[in-house]
Amino acid sequence: MPPVILPPTPALKVTFSGTMNSVPWSHSHHIAFTGTSPSPTDLNTFCTHIADTSPHPWQFYLNTFFTSQSVLTSIEAIDLTSSSGAVGAATFTLGGGDTGQPPTNASAVLSNWKIARRYRGGHPRTFWQPFGNAHQLNATSWTAGQAASFAAQLFPFWAAVEALLPSGMVSGGLVNISYFNKAGGGSPPYLRPTPVQDAIIGVLVPQKIATQRRRLG
Repeated sequence: MPPVILPPTPALKVTFSGTMNSVPWSHSHHIAFTGTSPSPTDLNTFCTHIADTSPHPWQFYLNTFFTSQSVLTSIEAIDLTSSSGAVGAATFTLGGGDTGQPPTNASAVLSNWKIARRYRGGHPRTFWQPFGNAHQLNATSWTAGQAASFAAQLFPFWAAVEALLPSGMVSGGLVNISYFNKAGGGSPPYLRPTPVQDAIIGVLVPQKIATQRRRLG
């Protein structure tokens, strides 16, 4: 088994998974932290509170943007402090609050995350579940208002998630962790010897309807 490559400072990997008309989707995010490392029980509780138990920020900030066909089925959290860091999870059956239809199962809302470092290559991004068809401007675009409204909820959502971190953990904010550097040369899979960790300082949600076709199944 290959060695686990860890980020340069402690981080918690949080992965949301679900289905869109029974087709699987998932996206992962990272929160930097200092202080004590969590236990599996800590992380089970943390994941549960994100979406199932008050204050459940998933429902408060984001779930109304997604269609009822998009069902959140699990949240997993992994402590990346060491290769033996704790893992926790919670399971759900939580459909979105938009009663409209998604353009396609592979359609997505794209968030482009801003970091301070300048570099060659693709910038950090997340492919979220799609809005309903009432929020389509045309076949290739979301309405400007819906894109802006979603973007405005992302940092408040993550602030609410970070507030749920187990006792002893102090959030360092949302971060991007870059494990690959194809622009730097070398041979596939172009892994960095040490991942690069950058604070996320902004977000843009474009109107263009993105696709996660290569990220499904």
